[in-house]
Amino acid sequence: MTDGSDSSRLVRALLGNAGFERAAVWSAAGFGVSYVAFDVVALGADILATLGVASSTAASATTLPAAAVVTAVTVAGVAAFGATGGGVLPAAALAYGPLAAALLRTIGPTAYALPVDEGVSLAVALGEPLAAAVAGAVAVGVVGSGLGRAIAGIGSNADETAGSSSTDDDGPDASGATADD
Repeated sequence: MTDGSDSSRLVRALLGNAGFERAAVWSAAGFGVSYVAFDVVALGADILATLGVASSTAASATTLPAAAVVTAVTVAGVAAFGATGGGVLPAAALAYGPLAAALLRTIGPTAYALPVDEGVSLAVALGEPLAAAVAGAVAVGVVGSGLGRAIAGIGSNADETAGSSSTDDDGPDASGATADD
């Protein structure tokens, strides 16, 4: 193997065949859906508690299960993105949105009640969960992209040799004649 092919494989693994655009769109959509999902889960639990199906203490403990579901769906989405040719960096960008929303809702400031008059405390309140989301997104991006690529077989030697074009002596040439003619 030459250094050129090794660096080419590294670049392909980092960037992938799928673009950052798709990852950015899904990251933004994932942030919005994940952020609102916590409210939907809490509302559903409150309705169940009102109907007597669930206890009020169980209805108030919806944050961690919602965060676990958001994280699981994010990992599955990143693995699927990796299976379709997404690289590590776009996969980390894709994972950032939903993970940032989950961390803002679990360890971040109180939702919909940010202290606007205190600029420094606002930066600290938002900075901690968003920094943790960056670390989580990189970890999920690396693992999910690798898992997806392994499941799909992207980057294996069999995939590279199957994609190469070779001439067949028994097939027809441009005039339609075969080698046996």
